[in-house]
Amino acid sequence: MIGHLSNQTFDQLVSIGKLITDFHDASGDSAVAAAPSGADGMDTTLDDDIGVAVEFEESDEEEDSDLDQVQDDLDEDEEEDAAELNGPGPGGMQMGGELDDDDLENANQALNANVQDIDAYWLQRKITQAYGEMDPQQNQKLAEEILKIIAEGDDRDVENRLVMLLDYEKFDLIKLLLRNRLMIVWCTRLARAEDQEQRKNIEEEMVADPSLAPILEQLHATRASAKERQKNLEKSIRDEAKRLLNSDAATADGARERRAVERDVESGWLKGQRQLLDLESLSFQQGGLFMANKKCELPAGSFRTPHKGYEEVHVPAWKAKPYETGEKIVKISDMPEWAQPAFAGMTALNGFRAGSMIPLSSNPIISFSVLRLQIGLHMRDGEFDNTKYKIVYVAPMKALVAEVVGKLSKRLADYNVTFSELSGDQNLTKQQIDETQIIVTTPEKWDIVTRKSGDRTYTQMVKLLIIDEIHLLHDNRGPVLESIVARTVRQIETTKEHIRLVGLSATLPNYEDVAMFLRVLKDGLFYFDNTYRPCPLAQQYIGITIHSAANLLDRNNLIKYDRKTGYFQVTDLGRIASCYYISHGTISTYNEYLKPTMGDIGLCRLFSLSEEFKYVGVRQDEKMELAKLLDRVPIPVKESLEEPSAKINVLLQAYISRLKLEGLSFSSDMVYIRQSADRLLRALFEIVLKRGWAQLAEKALNLCKMWDDKVHGYVEPFWVIVEDNDGEYILHHEYFMLKKQYVDENHTLNFTVPIYEPLPPQYFIQLLLDLQPLPVSALRNARYEGLYGAFKHFNPIQTQVFTLLYNSDDSVLVAASTGSGKTMCGVCHTKEPSEAVSGESNMRVVYIAPIEALAKERFKDWEQKFGESAKVVELTGEAAADLKLLDKGGIIIRTPEKWDALSRRWKQRKHIQQVSLFIVDELHLLGSEKGHVLEIIVSRMRRISSHIGSNIPIVALSASLANAKDVGEWIGATSHGLFNFPPAVRPVPLEIHIQGVDIANFEARMQAMTKPTYTAITQHAKSGKPALVFVPTRKHARLTAWDLCAYSSAEGEGTPFLLGSENEMDTFTSGVEEQTLRNTLKCGVGYLHEELVTQLFLGGRIQVCVASSTMCWGRSLPAHLVVVMGT
Repeated sequence: MIGHLSNQTFDQLVSIGKLITDFHDASGDSAVAAAPSGADGMDTTLDDDIGVAVEFEESDEEEDSDLDQVQDDLDEDEEEDAAELNGPGPGGMQMGGELDDDDLENANQALNANVQDIDAYWLQRKITQAYGEMDPQQNQKLAEEILKIIAEGDDRDVENRLVMLLDYEKFDLIKLLLRNRLMIVWCTRLARAEDQEQRKNIEEEMVADPSLAPILEQLHATRASAKERQKNLEKSIRDEAKRLLNSDAATADGARERRAVERDVESGWLKGQRQLLDLESLSFQQGGLFMANKKCELPAGSFRTPHKGYEEVHVPAWKAKPYETGEKIVKISDMPEWAQPAFAGMTALNGFRAGSMIPLSSNPIISFSVLRLQIGLHMRDGEFDNTKYKIVYVAPMKALVAEVVGKLSKRLADYNVTFSELSGDQNLTKQQIDETQIIVTTPEKWDIVTRKSGDRTYTQMVKLLIIDEIHLLHDNRGPVLESIVARTVRQIETTKEHIRLVGLSATLPNYEDVAMFLRVLKDGLFYFDNTYRPCPLAQQYIGITIHSAANLLDRNNLIKYDRKTGYFQVTDLGRIASCYYISHGTISTYNEYLKPTMGDIGLCRLFSLSEEFKYVGVRQDEKMELAKLLDRVPIPVKESLEEPSAKINVLLQAYISRLKLEGLSFSSDMVYIRQSADRLLRALFEIVLKRGWAQLAEKALNLCKMWDDKVHGYVEPFWVIVEDNDGEYILHHEYFMLKKQYVDENHTLNFTVPIYEPLPPQYFIQLLLDLQPLPVSALRNARYEGLYGAFKHFNPIQTQVFTLLYNSDDSVLVAASTGSGKTMCGVCHTKEPSEAVSGESNMRVVYIAPIEALAKERFKDWEQKFGESAKVVELTGEAAADLKLLDKGGIIIRTPEKWDALSRRWKQRKHIQQVSLFIVDELHLLGSEKGHVLEIIVSRMRRISSHIGSNIPIVALSASLANAKDVGEWIGATSHGLFNFPPAVRPVPLEIHIQGVDIANFEARMQAMTKPTYTAITQHAKSGKPALVFVPTRKHARLTAWDLCAYSSAEGEGTPFLLGSENEMDTFTSGVEEQTLRNTLKCGVGYLHEELVTQLFLGGRIQVCVASSTMCWGRSLPAHLVVVMGT
């Protein structure tokens, strides 16, 4: 402004400025003309007296502008229009011809929102466009505030509040919101309606308001207008085709030929002539790759992003179509009661509906519906008659037959239908056919079966034929499918018996032709395009454009690139990266940090450094909970909480450990990390496997198993790995698939391994089996399941040995780490222990414990578990008393020495000969001082079994063995009954830390170990996790407990090991006579002197328990940390 302004003049100027709006009136009147009449004189006075200084900034772009150029080819009408636009007019402003009618129209259109586009999340998308990437929670909160502002108040007030909220820089968004505020508010409310009743109430409220009724009418007219636009588009395409045809035939010869053809058509001459077709010329030489459309265009909404060396093409996911009027989701609860079990776990069907072929992901559900309907046709008085029909399901390939059988049999289990596979060389007998209702086969197999026109063994009762993946008609297997369909139609015509044909396919452009081929009526045709996908599919393509990109991939060993010839050669690493969609940046990180000596800590850290997580940051409000999780995760995290990699590492371990998350943002990040972990960890495993690092490969595979949720039913995969003598390098590996139908046969694997000098004494072969925990319900007996009421699933080791133990009478050797559940393996061998427990027979189970303390612990445990159903006895060592106990007992517990004395006269003692199962625990003690006794009693039991002619299975339980094959052969176990798990295979992973103390004197050395023990407890047993310390003698237990209390007091920590209150501990220790024990218990440290210490430790009142080494056999004390001092 120029000159001095009084306050009154400035206030008037501000008032007039508020009357200026950003829209252009169609009549040509300016916004200022709409001001109150009382202000006209003041406007003129202000303009004349003060004036407005307009300053234009010069820029280089003005030199290239063509706005000032005069166009020569303007006709008169255009000149008049230009003059009309550029003329100043009354009350207007001359802008030098910068805006024409098209510009004004485009500007208005940009501010008009489409009523069909506004859904529940339209406002959040607009905020993202204006602000870029932002936190989802912040975006949602801002959208709710905007919606609240524009829902009430006048335009002036709303505009001011929006400017204060969004700032002046987002003025385009503010204009859009102001222009369409009513449409945004009410369309959003309609989209967020929870049910039809709420939506109906909103629509009634809109109809009652004259200002809202046009919005509702526009919303209802959208579907009709969409159809009209489609018709107009098709008409314009036809007109354009005619125009192009006419332009191509512009010559005189072309015109004469066209007129001749038209005369022939009009006279009907061509209609009466026969045509000779060349079938060879009509065949599809391209097979399934044939494309009739020579012009390829990207779908609407696609965009390209050029980068240096490559280009990305993004195809967005198709937006789901809204339901039409009258359409609704079918709820499972609305179905007949007999039909609902087929859809267990589902609440409603998805959105596939009539009138609109079916995406691949939905084929199983469609199959269930069709099968359920066919089965329901044979229901009488609530019972299913499964003898009157057969159903044939044609799966596209042999590998999917077993999968289909598994899925369908699970879904239809309540209907008592029997499934059978018919694939390859496998045939069904007449009895099997009679017992089967649903046959799952391949196209080639069913084609062979139905070729014999006279043999109707398979086809005579077929009422339903389901052909999955029928779009393969256009592939090289198409003739087989054509033969099946044609032969079925011929059977219907000749036998006059109805057979229902159901075709399931991916989306097809010529679905009507396929429907006609299947004899499908119009109301039986259902076509669904990509908008009906349950999970929308977005696609991204990357094309390499120059040599630098190829060089980048070459440096990361993803390809081998010849710079001179431009030739590419794929590498193993490149195959892995492309298979699991791993970026070159992540592969570069793996190449840099992956080492053969890496442990679990390094693997988790390497995973967190993947480039896929570069946008995952640490928010300020997450740091407190992140610090809590950091103390609870099992594997230490070295990075600080400020680094995103620490957050990713913690969330990875939190998911594996099933830790509960509190923050909503944590949960969303957890979902992304969990989804990415599956492919990243699988890629890491295969990379390590290719490099031949044995120990790291096993660690990586263990992490991969934590995300494999598929339960293998009919096919079991194994990784067969051959390691060198030191277990460091992989000499050979291969993937082996074991099918259920061949599980009882011997399998031979042939492979070649390199031989080095000197020749190693042995090679180690590992079978890494990926099994899900087996439920206790696999026992198939409620009484047997009750014996295992403490848990619902067997652990992986128990799962792997269960089938042989429970379903056979063979001798078995199970060698695994301590605490892996070996004892329960012995109990579940066949049915002898369970029958002994249930009192169904005179069978006796003998359990041999290596020492007296373990025998007493086992007796106490089993008496509590099995005592109500069977007599559990512990032999005393006195022959007369033991014979009486042996007569009454169903489960006999004994040490090797006592059983040796009792069984020496087995020929005169019939109860010894009636032993039905012999369990030997801790058989690895064969090499100890008591080994000769174990050898005697095992050999004697095999001798008894051979003499009486009755099998007495021996279940040997041991720690991991180096000569497991020799021990297995000695107890009479076959190769199938030999299970030797490496020490690293255990339900709870074990970390071992070794710290040496170089002091010769024993007592001085024990005293020097106390401080490191205290440090280990404070570092590795945080948050009150139980710690168990083993010392050589009871004297050292007392001294060590006292020293641990002293260290905690010296550091001013108070009583960190006391988990309960001091008053509560005073109550517990009031009856303790030993003063030292009473004082240490008040500090939270106990030593095994009385039963009270065990109860306090197991009950979570004290954190630390010190025990002598001999006590490890007789007490079961679970602990997070175990410290072994000088033993």
